[in-house]
Amino acid sequence: MCTSTDKLREELIEACSTGQLARLQSLLNDNPGLTKQNEHHLNSALEVACSKGHLNIVTHLVECTNCDGIIDQSLLHIAVDSGNIEVLYPSFN
Repeated sequence: MCTSTDKLREELIEACSTGQLARLQSLLNDNPGLTKQNEHHLNSALEVACSKGHLNIVTHLVECTNCDGIIDQSLLHIAVDSGNIEVLYPSFN
């Protein structure tokens, strides 16, 4: 059974996947705990944004969620594997 929180998380991932910054901001403004309920959900959103090369989404997620210590090596691997290293290190552009 899909809960309303599950649907919101799906919308969050979709916004991160398609680079919809306004939608992401709206989701997080309306549901501030959406990524904080579980580190896995934040990493999933970051992983999707990294793999798609959406620097604006990665930046927003990092800034608005204060996720120091959550970002791990898997994000670096995802960014490198997808050819989007600039999402984690913009100066490499």
